[in-house]
Amino acid sequence: MILPQKDFASNREYSFSINGYGSHDTSFLRVRLSNDEPVNFHELDTTLEVRIIGKKNVTYFYRSSPLNAHYLRMVELGEAQWANDLEWHSRYQYSDEKMKNRAVSFDPAYKPIATSDVMYIHSFPSGTENYRVNVKIGNVPEAYENTKISLEFISGWK
Repeated sequence: MILPQKDFASNREYSFSINGYGSHDTSFLRVRLSNDEPVNFHELDTTLEVRIIGKKNVTYFYRSSPLNAHYLRMVELGEAQWANDLEWHSRYQYSDEKMKNRAVSFDPAYKPIATSDVMYIHSFPSGTENYRVNVKIGNVPEAYENTKISLEFISGWK
């Protein structure tokens, strides 16, 4: 299920209602940012907050952090690391072929290339329920002003 695409603009808030969504135990939330021009998404430090809420205000998913926090942590450590529960997880693109096949695409010797889109994907516990999805976008730098955001729910195995 793909939610309507919106502007990824400073201090915007969006809410979506999803009625009758069905999945077995686990779903995946895919956040896609796209721009008409290639940009350096690994430098995008905008805080993105996403909350998925079910019946009786149960929160199934919550994340609020700068989009590039995981990348910056790996740069600081100088090694590839899995994203932690507080970070958005993304696979940036590199011009070097060996980087494309890595589970965690990072090597301090290489920098990601500018691209016109990037995806962040995370799992969350789910079932058959009605959900509310709340999105809050922090300050978006000028270089990313034409960026769009879309969210997609991907059902786990049934």
